[in-house]
Amino acid sequence: MLVDGNIDPHFVVTTTSEQNIRKQQAVITSSKGSVLREINGLSTRDFLSSIGLLHGSGLEALSAVPFVVNYNDGSQPVARAIYSLNDDGSAVCGGVMPEGGTLSIGFMDVADVLLTAEQSIKTLLQHKDISCILMFPCLGRNMVLGFNTMEEIDIARNILGDSLPWHLAYSGGEVCPVYNKAGGTVNRFHNFAFTACAI
Repeated sequence: MLVDGNIDPHFVVTTTSEQNIRKQQAVITSSKGSVLREINGLSTRDFLSSIGLLHGSGLEALSAVPFVVNYNDGSQPVARAIYSLNDDGSAVCGGVMPEGGTLSIGFMDVADVLLTAEQSIKTLLQHKDISCILMFPCLGRNMVLGFNTMEEIDIARNILGDSLPWHLAYSGGEVCPVYNKAGGTVNRFHNFAFTACAI
């Protein structure tokens, strides 16, 4: 798709509701890019074991857990997935894990997937002079819906109908800007997110 001209895009990124994020935060004490080496001074493997997310060497459900990362720079926190654990106790994550950043553990359920989709779309509709909306939610959100795979799309259809052109497609990792404290944008890579843009 090619977009040209004097446009004023509005972005929204929603992972999970605040009540679905644990209040306890941990500090990323060592990392390199998307490789998370230490949390609170422990190897990533040891930290995950200490909070009950690993049993032995099992990683079965860990990739379905959103780790909400705050860069502590005034921009919106982002969700990251852990893709794999390395022999040295570090983890490969779905995006940059900044040293000094904090992380919290979130969870997703059907009700929250549908609520955050609705909130995201309604947030975009608050802007004036919108000609279209592009939505790219994470495929992981669709998997949470189980057999009801069309429910998130139905939310969009029910709210937007034929009021303006819109597009929704699922993505395996989402690139979308977030807003910083000055109101500017910073590009981020997301997991588990409902990302959308109104133009």
